Amino acid sequence: MIETLEGRQMMSVAPHLVAVHTAAVAAKPVIVVPVKAPKPVAKPKASAFPTYVPSTGPIKGPNVVGTWTGSMRVDGTNVDNAFTVTFVFQRGVAATGTFNTGVTMGNQVVTSTMVFSLHNNVRVLIATPSLNAGLTGALSTNGKVLSGRFSFNSAKGWQTGMFTLTRN
Repeated sequence: MIETLEGRQMMSVAPHLVAVHTAAVAAKPVIVVPVKAPKPVAKPKASAFPTYVPSTGPIKGPNVVGTWTGSMRVDGTNVDNAFTVTFVFQRGVAATGTFNTGVTMGNQVVTSTMVFSLHNNVRVLIATPSLNAGLTGALSTNGKVLSGRFSFNSAKGWQTGMFTLTRN
């Protein structure tokens, strides 16, 4: 009778490994470590956050928190329509607030964030189901005037124009 080498190895090794493993497991003592439940962490209150947190990087957005009023004018017209922004809070170079677009963009009131970059350049993107708009401009060196260009998608297609806002 001829027995294959592979079969013999499998037959002879398998019982040996089970016996060694069983002996090794039985020889080690089991240590039970009690688990401590983590202490609950109190959530910070919303009032604990300041409205303005300055940037720590090289680009330092000036404090723009507050209400800004001004106007928008669509290119090819000479009619200025009211436009307001109320920045509720600012974290470094990003200021978030309510943009009241006035008659120019269908009296829509949306929440968005204005971002400041080097040399006080600003940009805003408004993307809602009913309004797609972008604003780009600059903040004056004294920090009291925001002015620039805007574009938005309307029933007449894309329209462009200019805006000016003054800090109240």
